[in-house]
Amino acid sequence: MLNQSLDENINEVSNNKKYNKINYSDIKTEPNSPSNVQKFLTEENLLPSDLLNDEITFEEEQKKEENKEKKFQNQTQINLIEKNNLSDPIAYNIFLQKDMKLFLAQVKSHQGSIYLQYLLAGLNENDINNFLQKYQFYLIDIMCNHYGNYFIQKLFQRLNFFQRIFIFNLIQRNFLHICIDKSGTYSIQSLIDVIKTPQEEKILENLLCQNLLLLFCNENSQHVIQKIIIDFPEHKREYLNKFLLGNIDKICNNLYGSLCTIKFIIMNSNLFIRYELLRIIQINFLNLINNQFGCSVLLFVLERFGLNYCNFMINLIKENFFFLINNNNNCMILIEKIISYLKNYNINYYNEFIWLIINNENIIISLLQNDFGKNLFINIIKNSSIEQKKKIKFILKNNICLKNLCVFEKIKNILIM
Repeated sequence: MLNQSLDENINEVSNNKKYNKINYSDIKTEPNSPSNVQKFLTEENLLPSDLLNDEITFEEEQKKEENKEKKFQNQTQINLIEKNNLSDPIAYNIFLQKDMKLFLAQVKSHQGSIYLQYLLAGLNENDINNFLQKYQFYLIDIMCNHYGNYFIQKLFQRLNFFQRIFIFNLIQRNFLHICIDKSGTYSIQSLIDVIKTPQEEKILENLLCQNLLLLFCNENSQHVIQKIIIDFPEHKREYLNKFLLGNIDKICNNLYGSLCTIKFIIMNSNLFIRYELLRIIQINFLNLINNQFGCSVLLFVLERFGLNYCNFMINLIKENFFFLINNNNNCMILIEKIISYLKNYNINYYNEFIWLIINNENIIISLLQNDFGKNLFINIIKNSSIEQKKKIKFILKNNICLKNLCVFEKIKNILIM
């Protein structure tokens, strides 16, 4: 009974005249050419312009209705093909019988790529097997093409397990090249989207582990790393976690590596990994704070976890304060943020920091010679106690170097207030 129903559907498709006359060209955006009647009327001036416009408007409406009917027929045809796993003759001809050079040119063009994505629904499982065999040596080139990668993303959604394994085997030697390519990275991300089995996850892991540091630190491939961090649960990306924690100084001191690290921190829910991350950051703190990207990671960690988890930052900054304020502006931003936190959450630690600054004239001079340092010192004066202000006045009064600084008068006026 089921076979009879299927045979009837097949006969209905093959005998349907509308089906055989389907024209897919309606998805192309070509300018409308005037009809012969319109040409004749225009040339001979047989009708007034308003009547001619009415005629054109009527024809335009008629064309719109015809296009709607064609689209409805096309969608009906596609639904029938998908339901019965049939092969659309038009799609079969274009993908498997058409001239190869013509197909490759079409898939790399804007309109051609859209058209071919539309026709993919007309291929059954066997057709896709034949297509992969026919174009296997060109698929990597298509993956790395601006328009071709959109077609590939649509193709990957149609693949079964064995076809996905075929793709993995095909790209293994060029995996890094595809990931760092501006268009190829999207193809790999779409392949990650359709992974469904542990075997595929293991293949992906093996491909990634060959060049993990470069993948973390490249403008395009870092999106592949972030994709895995977001989509895979922590127990399925342990290799990625271990590598990041083991190479945090190299990864965080790179713009794209620091972005991956921040994404890793956001997606982390494992307390053990959090403590391990903070321990490794503590070991590499001075290395990270001396780099603008590493410093941005430290700032994010501080804002994410708060001072309860980041006490080590306070102690390390206190021990290396003079060195850090003479190093770079990123250090000053982090120091200012920590002092601001201390003022709100731990007044004893805050006063320790203030006295550390006030009791060292060299630190004050270094701060006032730096734009970020000036702002920090002025904020300290505004929020300092009477005793601390007396100490600052005494230092300003007796230090010639400070009197020669252009900010001296501004500080003096704040102290008077």
